[in-house]
Amino acid sequence: MRKSLSFVWIGLVGLLSAQLAFAQAALKEMPPGKWWTNKRIIADLRLSMDQQARIDAIWTQSRRTLIDRKAELDRCQVDLEEVLGKDAVDEAAALRAFDRLLEARNSLERGTFQMRIQIKNQLSPEQQQRLETISEFLRPLRKKGNTAAPAVPPVLPARKSGR
Repeated sequence: MRKSLSFVWIGLVGLLSAQLAFAQAALKEMPPGKWWTNKRIIADLRLSMDQQARIDAIWTQSRRTLIDRKAELDRCQVDLEEVLGKDAVDEAAALRAFDRLLEARNSLERGTFQMRIQIKNQLSPEQQQRLETISEFLRPLRKKGNTAAPAVPPVLPARKSGR
């Protein structure tokens, strides 16, 4: 019975993760890390020092909050595992722990999404489009398990003509 409840829990968390990933995908991907400090990306996007400072302030402020939210998510995960690890699982307690886990995950995802929107709003439409092009170029280089993939391409993809 414990194993079947664990599989149900994993399935529900997976379903929620898929829904959250869909919402995150609606907002275009950004390069990994502190891309706004990379000289090539700064030059390619023509980021002003003011834009860099505003993005860095958003990132720093958000990072502190996201660290706290991730810690809460981890605590909720431990709590749920503890409830499910018992020989006789208290269904009401398991559901409460699961609800807290979902709330914590939602809070973390919402914070990440909000940060990405705030950063996006610091860029002009042209910069946003160019950043998306750079991100698409980097995506295949960041495949899981490819530790040799550079965080920034040696050569950024060419700009489209007329820009």
